Amino acid sequence: MNISYKSLLEKLENEIRKAKGANGEQELKGHLYAVKALAELALEEDQKDISSFTPRKITLPEKAQTISVTNQERIKMEDGANGDSLFDF
Repeated sequence: MNISYKSLLEKLENEIRKAKGANGEQELKGHLYAVKALAELALEEDQKDISSFTPRKITLPEKAQTISVTNQERIKMEDGANGDSLFDF
């Protein structure tokens, strides 16, 4: 992603225009922070080559198959405790 200075300058001018027309201090600060971020981005372009970024493909694990067991036989206990619940005595 190689961003041209012309494009950044146009964005900066647009944000400055919005800052001049801001109605409140909060809105003004928002536009000024946008100007700051765009200026820092332009300066980083000189230091880093962002165009060398290569997205990596992330693979997700396959969906696990569910196994259902039917027709379970109950274990017969000597004392007769063979209920479905842990609380069956």
